[in-house]
Amino acid sequence: LTKRPPSPPSSPTPGFYDLLWTVMFPVIVWGAGTALGELPPYLVSYSAAKAGAKDEEYEELMGTLNEEDTHSWWDVIKNMERWMVRFLEKNGFWGVLLMASYPNAMFDMCGLCCGHFMMNMWSFLAATMIGKGFIKAPLQAVAFTYIFSRGGRDGFLELCKQVLSYFQWYIGIPLTIICGFIAHTIRKKENYILLPVVMLAVTAIVFAATVGEEFQEVFDVTGKMKTGLNKVLSFCDPPEVISAREKQKAGQAPGVGDYFTPKAMFSYIVTSLIMYFVQDVVTKFAQHRLGEQQRIELDKLFKKA
Repeated sequence: LTKRPPSPPSSPTPGFYDLLWTVMFPVIVWGAGTALGELPPYLVSYSAAKAGAKDEEYEELMGTLNEEDTHSWWDVIKNMERWMVRFLEKNGFWGVLLMASYPNAMFDMCGLCCGHFMMNMWSFLAATMIGKGFIKAPLQAVAFTYIFSRGGRDGFLELCKQVLSYFQWYIGIPLTIICGFIAHTIRKKENYILLPVVMLAVTAIVFAATVGEEFQEVFDVTGKMKTGLNKVLSFCDPPEVISAREKQKAGQAPGVGDYFTPKAMFSYIVTSLIMYFVQDVVTKFAQHRLGEQQRIELDKLFKKA
């Protein structure tokens, strides 16, 4: 009998810190690159302000935000934009740093406003690069590395279960009432533009956590969260698991539920955002073109007069 050759030693599974240090440098470079991408709106607005020209995009933005009577505090987007403009004008470098330190879909407006305020370019770039490259991106890397690492999903769900356990009805209901009362009380105060929106979000989260805890045993809330999280993160499963799942799906006819999976819903959201972006670009181009034509017509009328 021949001896079976010894099997090669299996490489140890990389741990959380191994994965984190592997991705950290590319993540920081990516964050710094996104900071450079924020320069164009800043430079356009800065050049217009320095030349004394009228920045139509900024004027349109401020005209919309100054219509206090037409936007209630329930209008979340407008209140966030109004608060952001005033916060940046007051705090400068530190305001930009804070705005760049979290996923901010409206950060383009920060560059527009800072350029109009004629903030120093290097101060704007340094604050943006520190916030995006050394705060926001590394924190995102920590969160996603933890979720994708071995045991990360179960650890995250266990944390959610522990948090829910604190929201018993005798704690959650009074806390919901208090947060809602605070949001209602401060909604019309000039210095608290964004705080009512934050308190409203806190109220909704506390109420949802209280309901989830009360019905945990009936509806298995954390179990459904685990199922949903596994579906969302199914693309990072081992190759053999993905292959077996695809073979199983190949023999089944698509049902109505396949169009409402987390992956499908995410695709719908991304598609909607792209369509909105295209529509916004076309609208701004048309408005700019119309403004040029109107100026030409006005110049002709003044020359005739």
